[in-house]
Amino acid sequence: MRSRILFTAILLLMAAATLAGAAPNPRARLSQGSDGQYSADDTRAEVDFGREVAARVLGRFPLLEEKELTRYINLVGAGLAAAGGREDLEFKFAVLNTDIPNAFATPGGYVFITKGALTRMKNEAELSAVLAHEIAHVSRRHIVRELNIKSSGSDVAGGLARVISGVGDVSRVAMGKMVDLAEEILFTRGYALDDENQADRDAVALVGAFGYDPGGLLTYLERTDKTSGREPASVKATHPAWAERKSRIETTLAADGLDKTKGQDMKERFDENVKLR
Repeated sequence: MRSRILFTAILLLMAAATLAGAAPNPRARLSQGSDGQYSADDTRAEVDFGREVAARVLGRFPLLEEKELTRYINLVGAGLAAAGGREDLEFKFAVLNTDIPNAFATPGGYVFITKGALTRMKNEAELSAVLAHEIAHVSRRHIVRELNIKSSGSDVAGGLARVISGVGDVSRVAMGKMVDLAEEILFTRGYALDDENQADRDAVALVGAFGYDPGGLLTYLERTDKTSGREPASVKATHPAWAERKSRIETTLAADGLDKTKGQDMKERFDENVKLR
């Protein structure tokens, strides 16, 4: 019952903001990532591939077995994903049991946030901003596009669809190599700079449209940057330099007319559901 009430409140928050015209419509922006070049077979291949990559994520970090917390993260994430431009996907959210502050998304809609990230957050606006950033990576098919994970035109026997449906050693080796490349993007070299910037822009628009404080991404990233000296080098290597990123986010806020907007932070609801400190 409590979960249904929370979910309803989140959806009402989005509806109120949209009706008020307080921020750009995220569908207009994120729907650009869901184009007609991709078929239903491509989406099925993407989901299957993403499941394999998600298994690699879980091979590095175990899940945090906190049912109520996981339910809360999924409710917040589901509301955002519903406006994320990928109606063909069912997004799934989970918390990783590591103190490293980070978040990951794999093709197909598998989104992970770490306990370390949650402990550094102050409110739901910051949580939503980080989840929205990861949702944007999926909605825009950043890994899918970089690795060309799709069928070739109408030929559903091409691309990843062929690899996944294939049998034998050749298909298994090809699949493994593609998963290796995706894992490298997530943990070693990071996304292309343009993809990271695009995900930031989309995240700002999405949380703003929901009525959240659009500066949530900035406040969280700034707080995390101040403690970055204690984090593994891999965290810094997979993200843009903070000074440049901050400047670009501020430019996006101004361009979207959100630099003077003070939305809701939902701190009380966040504190009620996130009790990791």
